Amino acid sequence: MAAQNQGYLRRLWHEYCLGSSVYPSRYLAMQQLTMAERLWWVFWLSSAIAACILSVVLAYRQWASSPVYISYGNNLVPTWDIPFPAVTICPMTQTKVEYLNLSDAYRRLNDDVELENYEYVYLRAVTHVCPMVDLWYTFYEPLRMDVIKVLQSIAIPMEDMFAACRLRKVQVPCSAIISQSITQLGICYTFNAISSDDLFKKDNLQREYSYSSANIKSEGWTLEDGYPHTGDANTYPFRPIGIGKKSSLGLVLISRKIDQDSCCNGPFNGYYVSVHRPDEVPLFRSQYFRLPHLSFLSLNIKPELTFISKALQKNNFERRQCYFSGERELRYFKVYNYNNCLLECIANYTLQQCGCVSFDMPRSAEVHVCDASEKFCYEDAADDVVASYDELNTTDEWQEPCGCVPPCTTLKYDVEIYRLPLDFNSFAKAAGNLSRNYTGIEPAMLNIGFKNNWMLPLQRREMMGLSDILSHFGGLFGLLMGASVISLLELLYFCFVRPCRNDIPADSTGVRQVLPWRP
Repeated sequence: MAAQNQGYLRRLWHEYCLGSSVYPSRYLAMQQLTMAERLWWVFWLSSAIAACILSVVLAYRQWASSPVYISYGNNLVPTWDIPFPAVTICPMTQTKVEYLNLSDAYRRLNDDVELENYEYVYLRAVTHVCPMVDLWYTFYEPLRMDVIKVLQSIAIPMEDMFAACRLRKVQVPCSAIISQSITQLGICYTFNAISSDDLFKKDNLQREYSYSSANIKSEGWTLEDGYPHTGDANTYPFRPIGIGKKSSLGLVLISRKIDQDSCCNGPFNGYYVSVHRPDEVPLFRSQYFRLPHLSFLSLNIKPELTFISKALQKNNFERRQCYFSGERELRYFKVYNYNNCLLECIANYTLQQCGCVSFDMPRSAEVHVCDASEKFCYEDAADDVVASYDELNTTDEWQEPCGCVPPCTTLKYDVEIYRLPLDFNSFAKAAGNLSRNYTGIEPAMLNIGFKNNWMLPLQRREMMGLSDILSHFGGLFGLLMGASVISLLELLYFCFVRPCRNDIPADSTGVRQVLPWRP
């Protein structure tokens, strides 16, 4: 029986080799070939099969490790479809000299002269926002206090910081377009920020203070869906309506010379400027621009919009390497994006390491703000999170240590910088009587506008779709083996269908056996 089955399989093999669409396979069954010739074809067919399998495995690994690539889109998009960036400005001068003379207070502390109680409280508060104070004095004893309340009470008021505001060539009240915000640099001011009710989950946040005083609600705008079709030029967040001064934001900032104190920021003066999306918090740890006093800073915006192809949307987030809106929930923010996720991650890690968080970090009611004596702890915790990004595996670059996968639709504002000195003294001299209003004042000017009316967006695409995979693998099979889908069907046929017919010829000549006659 075994010999009969072996003969049957041999005849089935011969039939497959002689009739297969993979032409070289017939050399394995041709009787007229010598053993050396058969070994020749066995070697090369085996090599071709091994090379084909290896190529398929390598192609699969490449597809699995890099399932997504980013390329330019097919059509230009008008900048009208995206919002004007939010602009957050933080003064380096943290308080007026009438409230606290920082240099004098440190001098008296070093001379063991006792400060007034309010001076001591103010000094501990500004320690959180002055990077140079650690060179002069360090607080070791704990003291629980309302840091934000103190910083807000001694901060430079908006009306004393903004001399003039211009939007789309029209002079507007600064308080109508600028709101107060809390960042790691202290009390700052933001243009074009969405309402705090649209940004934060206030039910999960502490209620002692608000991180933003913005109260203008976004009128149906989201980054994924864009502006509603009924939107016009006055839709909020503001949108660009052209290039140059026609659509730019112009600000004149002023600062009193007597308020400038080198004990806070060292030899630097002026303002920190951050350009970001209206629905995200600014991260001054990553990028900012510096606007010195007596200078003019022009920022020309070149937006970079990235969206996802329809073919990639059906994949899970691990494969497409991004989140859709609402696909991942944050505890303190309604809007998921990279900055909001990272800030929440830093806050969670800081709480774990220090038992408290910095005053600018989102927190719940049961979490307290770190004291001045704990400044080193929360700064080191934030640095640890940022430093962990340098230790990413090359195979996991798309996954950040915090798990903050980028959103599927992203918007970045690339900036071209132009800085010029501002000869204010000459202007004041030429202005005559007007110069009396600016005695002891050092102004600075900021202008922000778009460089182009159109942009070419980027698109996340699938590295290989189903048709690409079939084409790629089919090309490998065809090149190395001369095979096709028909060849695969033939193999399946001879493995599963053909054996069901027990009428294989007894020899390779194709002559059938004569069966006994049955009436």
